[in-house]
Amino acid sequence: MKKIAAFLLSVLLVFGTAAAAFADGGGMTLSVGQAAAAPGQTVSVPVYAAENPGFCYLKLNFTYDAEALELVRVENGSVSADAFTATEKALVWDTDKNASEDGVLCTFVFQVKAAEETDAQITLTPVQCFDYDEAPVSVTGCKGAVQIRKAAAGLPGDVDKDGAVTSADARKALRRAVDLETYAPGTYEFKACDIDKSGEVNSADARILLRIAVELDSAENYR
Repeated sequence: MKKIAAFLLSVLLVFGTAAAAFADGGGMTLSVGQAAAAPGQTVSVPVYAAENPGFCYLKLNFTYDAEALELVRVENGSVSADAFTATEKALVWDTDKNASEDGVLCTFVFQVKAAEETDAQITLTPVQCFDYDEAPVSVTGCKGAVQIRKAAAGLPGDVDKDGAVTSADARKALRRAVDLETYAPGTYEFKACDIDKSGEVNSADARILLRIAVELDSAENYR
């Protein structure tokens, strides 16, 4: 009886330690990156991992505001490049070696369904995580939101979608003009850079954006 009791106690201690790893915080910490979009747009929402001690198996459940967002896909990030599976409610990484980098864990791609301005919530909850030696790894889940704002993408020349035309937008246009940015024709960013609607992005577009930024011109003139 003493041996059985000792065995049961050891099992309880192991499971208690694993449960505490998720409850106490610390260890690997997840965070949702900032994201803003206008109604009808497609938006990418990165999830970051920090203080990663190394894992070879990780399962996360996720929820999002399905009334405001439609999930298009989930893309794997740079933290663990192997054996990634995404379902409608869960994400799983299952590799044969520890992934120990910090950075982008994955990226959600959503289509905005909401017609009105709102903050569409996203939540990630850790289910299970362990390393190559099958030791539990502490993971702290996270919450974030997509800021749905009509002005975020509706302003001509607002390349970075922050609701205003600034020198940062002019710089992005100039970088695209000299091929230091790769905005493809037809994308939102390309159209925003091509403020004069010439079909190409050049220094003239950057100059117009800079004039708008210093209030020598108005974005409304280019709708």
